[in-house]
Amino acid sequence: MIRDLIIFDVFSLCQMGLENAEQLLEKWESVSCTLHSLLLENTKSEFSQLSRISYGLDQDDEIKLKDFTAVRGTFETEPIIKNLMQEKDRINARVDDFKKLLKRFF
Repeated sequence: MIRDLIIFDVFSLCQMGLENAEQLLEKWESVSCTLHSLLLENTKSEFSQLSRISYGLDQDDEIKLKDFTAVRGTFETEPIIKNLMQEKDRINARVDDFKKLLKRFF
């Protein structure tokens, strides 16, 4: 897939044509969204039961969870996670903006 992106080094945008440029852009969007989804899924492990193992060792489950949450936060409220969740929207917006820009040249 990365090799497909190198096509910009071989051909100029004008030689590529609108259809090929849009296909390449859609492929980039697909790969970016897939990578983003994998990254977001991986971050969930930071808030898993295994990650909470050393919090509130001598307490019941409710206290352990409160201890963990006080120190680490939650998946939904963690600022870095929120930023990652918004990144997919930014990827889609970039693609839309670039498609508009392409249409100005063709």
